[in-house]
Amino acid sequence: MNIYTKSKKGIIRLIFLNSVTFLLANILISTSGGYDFLSNLALSSNVLDVILKPWTIFTSMFLHVDFLHILFNMLYLYVFGQILSSRLGSQSVVTVYVFGAFVGAIFYLLFYNVISGSQEQYLALGASGGVMAIMAAATTLDPNKKIRVFLLGAIKIKWIFLVLFIMTSIYNIDINTGGKIDHMGGAFFGFIYITLIRTRNLFLGRWFDKICLYFSYDFSKKNIYKKNKKYPTGFRGG
Repeated sequence: MNIYTKSKKGIIRLIFLNSVTFLLANILISTSGGYDFLSNLALSSNVLDVILKPWTIFTSMFLHVDFLHILFNMLYLYVFGQILSSRLGSQSVVTVYVFGAFVGAIFYLLFYNVISGSQEQYLALGASGGVMAIMAAATTLDPNKKIRVFLLGAIKIKWIFLVLFIMTSIYNIDINTGGKIDHMGGAFFGFIYITLIRTRNLFLGRWFDKICLYFSYDFSKKNIYKKNKKYPTGFRGG
């Protein structure tokens, strides 16, 4: 396996997991009670429900039921994920995805339970928080990297990210407000992740990276030790 293919290993696994979950979700919804299924895997805006079903913080980040939703999420994941993995390795894509989605979920819960005060209950699902984190991380890391866009030519990713962030996270914020707050949380994490790498924060960097390594494609303790030894600051790249 060449280096280029290996660098995309994390991206491929995330796309595969999301795709399989999408197919299973649609099959189960069509053959059983759809809402009962979603309520056990999607993230509720009610914090008490989340306490009773803590696994939904994780399962919701891989759950899609709408084809266009997963299509665009996986497209953005693939394009921006390659930029991130080419500089920081395949592990960084998985790390940013998982932790970005987690932070997005925290923003989502804080909004509905602390800021909004809404009595209605909503369900959040999809990879958008994690994907937005990858997009923000890649843009923060290499803002002037150019991507060729159909009919428009080569455009710097900072402008692509800005347009996509406004369209999906700010424009018409009254519609799907919780989802857009989740996007903001993911983008915030992506920015912080790269900022920590650049500043080489020894305390937060090492602590954070040790947790991140558990989401690596290689769970060997021996290899984890070697990676930490290779990068004394605790981060890959930088």
